[in-house]
Amino acid sequence: MSQPPQSEVQELHIWLERTVNWSRSDSRDALRDTCRFLNPLRDFLQQLLVQINSTSSTAEITTRLPVLGQLLGQLCQNHLVIANDTCRKLVFNCLWGLYSDNPSNPLETETNLWIRKVLSQLVMEEEDVEQRTLVTRMNVSPLHYHHKVHKKMVAQLLEVIEKRCSSYDGAQRCSCESSLAVSEACVPLWLPSLEDAALSLLESALTHSEPTPQKLEQQVLQSVLPQACARHCSIFLVVNDILRSILMKREENGRVRRFIQTFTCCFLRELTVLQPQMSVSLKAFFPQAPPNLLLPLLTLPSEVPQEAWRLHLNWLSGSLRSLTEQEEEADGDSGSRGHRTIFEVWFLLVQCAGWVQVATQLLVTCEAEHSGGLLWLLTFYHHPTNRGHCRTEQLVHAAEAWERSRLLLSFSACPPSGQQLQYFVARLSPHSQQPALSPVLILDLLVNTAVFSQPSGSTDNFKMVVERCGLVSEAARALESLEQRFTGRSSLSCDANGAHLRIKALQKALPQSHAAM
Repeated sequence: MSQPPQSEVQELHIWLERTVNWSRSDSRDALRDTCRFLNPLRDFLQQLLVQINSTSSTAEITTRLPVLGQLLGQLCQNHLVIANDTCRKLVFNCLWGLYSDNPSNPLETETNLWIRKVLSQLVMEEEDVEQRTLVTRMNVSPLHYHHKVHKKMVAQLLEVIEKRCSSYDGAQRCSCESSLAVSEACVPLWLPSLEDAALSLLESALTHSEPTPQKLEQQVLQSVLPQACARHCSIFLVVNDILRSILMKREENGRVRRFIQTFTCCFLRELTVLQPQMSVSLKAFFPQAPPNLLLPLLTLPSEVPQEAWRLHLNWLSGSLRSLTEQEEEADGDSGSRGHRTIFEVWFLLVQCAGWVQVATQLLVTCEAEHSGGLLWLLTFYHHPTNRGHCRTEQLVHAAEAWERSRLLLSFSACPPSGQQLQYFVARLSPHSQQPALSPVLILDLLVNTAVFSQPSGSTDNFKMVVERCGLVSEAARALESLEQRFTGRSSLSCDANGAHLRIKALQKALPQSHAAM
């Protein structure tokens, strides 16, 4: 590797020292000095760009010019330099020249990460002393300044992509690798818009009348966010952090959970389509999830033989139980709000709630001696923390709700007694004074028992209970969600046709205004 001329290295150090001095002062003299050297700076950056483009790799140019990155970093922090069209364009082109489409060593990987960080800092709207001084003297608002800089940065990125594609003749399609590499590098420029898009989609799903499962899925897919997340791990991590934050604040909100489940399902479907072309591991998409639970939870029930479902769920339940008990014992405070590991495991369970649905389905027909693991899994899903209650007591309440649901809909075709009705009314009504167990869990047990058991009187009893409890809309929505599972891409039972017919019978029994959902 040839060494650069000594004069070239000296000139680079001179410019670095000069830019560092500019950054240390916001005086008028410093601003005048910056403006005075803009033309020489443009000439020097042009020379640098030629050298960068003439080298074979990022490793080579950074070895030849070790302080090159420091200089570019200093220039990116100088608002006056970045506000100059020609200087900004040259600085950005130098950065693109250093960016490796396919990093082959740790140095190139670290350089790529650094470039993304620099871009992210450029579009941050936080005001600092230098920025306030500059925008005040330019007589523009900070928002207007950032908007203009952001807009020009995106325009120059498009120019880079167009130039790379122009090297192909008309008979060839432009290779996607270069475009995707530039796009990946520019994820920080999309970040504010990405957060807006994710929050707007979530707000739309939560503030309007709750959509049906099918319409919610269509809404999520039309946003193109699942597709973008599947193609770019960094985008998924941003969106996933937003969902994680929302769930932390609204862990008991059923609509939030359903949105997260739908979004994750759409994302995993898109990821499956791309997987043969992707080299990114699942661990990169879910870095905070326990590795031993990641693949078992992300595996769809349709990908596991039906006869192995119970064994799979018992293993999941045992692993989750062991992990949560260890975490709670280590913390020593069962009343604290959510331990980090427990929350991350629960968050993954919420994202992969297909196994929760299967657990509810299997619980309906299993014997009492086989119900323990399934009941624990369902109780943990609906009550992940020990806040305000004891999980042991929750298991007792869950077991009682399971037995009463089977007694009401499975073991007898007789109309429910007043005592039976009172039990469900006391726990399911909107103004219930006994919220010892999640009403959603009890309703799920009722719906699944009505669908997967076959006594002749279950339909009438089911209708009577949900009407008396004022949960007709919720029951209709739960039935439609079950129906979507059987008519969608992955059936959860060999008896899909029989279950589908029972769902239709239950929907028909409900008042038409709600069944029409």
